[in-house]
Amino acid sequence: MSHDPLPPLFDEEETIPALELPADEPAANAFERFAILLTRKRKLADELEQIDKDLTRLQPHLLHWFDENPNIPRLALEDKTGQWGYNLTIFTRRDLYARAKEEGPAGRQAVCDALRANRLGQFVFDSFNVNTLSAHVRALERNYAEELKRGEIPDTAALLPPDLAAVLDINPTLKVVGQRRSRSK
Repeated sequence: MSHDPLPPLFDEEETIPALELPADEPAANAFERFAILLTRKRKLADELEQIDKDLTRLQPHLLHWFDENPNIPRLALEDKTGQWGYNLTIFTRRDLYARAKEEGPAGRQAVCDALRANRLGQFVFDSFNVNTLSAHVRALERNYAEELKRGEIPDTAALLPPDLAAVLDINPTLKVVGQRRSRSK
């Protein structure tokens, strides 16, 4: 089946008007709780992102301290004030990772070739990116939305080559989500 070029994956200017929920709606409390939890989750995620940045900035200083003090491999720290609640042992850990020297696909391919040539092919896997493939299928669905709606194309799977559709699970899932909106004035 021949397909037209794919449309952009996301139109950032597109907005869907939202309705206000009446106060007497029985589900109003559940929706409000959902909004509170989602807002709290986003604030915590923002805070965790900042904490990760702060921890990353501290790493070189602390590694330098441990390097300058080799007879102190571990430090015991306890919050005497009770304000923060920490009771930790701080130490260094050596993590070893084998990565391609050259970044990008060429570097990964060189490593795969060398692994196979040296009888270490068990470390090489063929795979696909679920997110990228899903975005492609969603774009196909958007591109053919009218034909799907009219029944000219039976389902999204029919937009794919049959052998690919046979091995993919492309059933949508529903999820309740929230999106920040500007405050009304």
